[in-house]
Amino acid sequence: MLTAIARAINAVTRDFYGFANDISFGRIALRASSVSSILNSKPRARLPPRHTATRLVQHYFDKIFTTLPCLNESSFFGAVESVYRDESAASPFDVFCVYMVLAVGTMSLSKSQDSPAAHNAACFVKAALEHTDTVITPSELKGVQATLLLVQYSMLEPSHFNSWYLIGVASRIMIDIGLHQEPLKISKRSPTEMDLRRRVFYCVYTLDRSISMVLQRPFTFSDDSVLVSLPRVSDAPLRNTLTPMAAATHLFKLRMLQSDWYQALHLSGSSPLPNAYEYITHHTAALQSWRDQIPPTMSSSTRDWLLLEWHYLNIYIAAPSPRIPSSSPTSMSQIYTHSSAYSRFFRQILSDSPSSGFVYTYHDALRTYFVGSNLLHALYRAEDTLLPPTVCEGELERAIDAVEGISDVLAGMIVRWPDAEALTDKFSAEAAFVTDRLRKRKEVEHRERRRYEWLGQGQAQTQAFVMGGHVATADFGNVAFYRYT
Repeated sequence: MLTAIARAINAVTRDFYGFANDISFGRIALRASSVSSILNSKPRARLPPRHTATRLVQHYFDKIFTTLPCLNESSFFGAVESVYRDESAASPFDVFCVYMVLAVGTMSLSKSQDSPAAHNAACFVKAALEHTDTVITPSELKGVQATLLLVQYSMLEPSHFNSWYLIGVASRIMIDIGLHQEPLKISKRSPTEMDLRRRVFYCVYTLDRSISMVLQRPFTFSDDSVLVSLPRVSDAPLRNTLTPMAAATHLFKLRMLQSDWYQALHLSGSSPLPNAYEYITHHTAALQSWRDQIPPTMSSSTRDWLLLEWHYLNIYIAAPSPRIPSSSPTSMSQIYTHSSAYSRFFRQILSDSPSSGFVYTYHDALRTYFVGSNLLHALYRAEDTLLPPTVCEGELERAIDAVEGISDVLAGMIVRWPDAEALTDKFSAEAAFVTDRLRKRKEVEHRERRRYEWLGQGQAQTQAFVMGGHVATADFGNVAFYRYT
């Protein structure tokens, strides 16, 4: 379909020469996905010193490529050599990929929207987009790869491009060239080419599922249309990549799990699901099995990010949905447990992020708000079940701390993404009632506990007087103690 659209566009440009330089499939896709015109005011970047580029590229492959391996790693490093040798003689695709990897790597290190890193990243993007016409094409694998790099950048800098629209473009190109189906055996593709096809497909699949769920929108394509084997985990020479694929393949498996129940619960009407408890229990067990099989070889920052995703999805599956509109006590407990863990874990990660190199995006701010909203809902609707009267004072403090942790995470993201301020303000307003109620309950229970302790000590002293043979005037103490029990 997209190929036919591109041909029609080309026909128009031939007939109306005056528009030939302004109209192409890539330019139309970018204009439709643009959020602002900020990039227009940015200068085109020049290539940074080679040692700087080496560090940025290595950071990209260590922190981002490990879970989104959409490029041929060997070819990319060849592209770096070609571009640095003579940029004007390098292929447009090589130039585009080098600048976009520099942009994504740089933007992932930015700590604020107006930082030098953010400015440099935007300038790298400006340089890459000079090759939009020949790179973002609807009939080639490189069109998918180029769009995926733009999606990665848009998740880090949402003020430039709409990530949901861009992943839709990547999905349409992917389907148009048939990546969602295994090719016929008679096509005689090499193992390296097959592995790259599969990796690119699952990068599209992973981002489509992730972005659609965080924005609570439908998928671009259904699982029923997919018939693609997972890419290789071993055999690095056949993959043409030195970066381990264990983390990426495990993430692909997680996206397949969540895609299954998201389609069933959120995209399949509103008729009540029979055996809702069994359904949630089954898929929660599948998530637990996935967690138990996380490869031990991956880096700590990648593992931390996957565990955050795991907590988030345990909340998502138990949260109200069109087909399970109300949560059971068991689901409320699951939401509370994983929301509290997510809050504490993410706050700790962010406090350590300068040294850990943890990469997070604006979508993590949206996830955090979702997690916090469900935490508040659980505490408001099921406080007596989650925190019964017999619970110790420390549990109340931990519940308050979990809510405050969400506020801290969101507040910490404002300097990087100003849009997070609206999320922070909204959550703080919603959280105020719940935390005030918990604090008042904590104060009341603390006073009651002290009163019991005081009265208990008084009774013990009275008993001591009686045992010693003294005449004890303990009536007031006994009446008071009886009154409060």
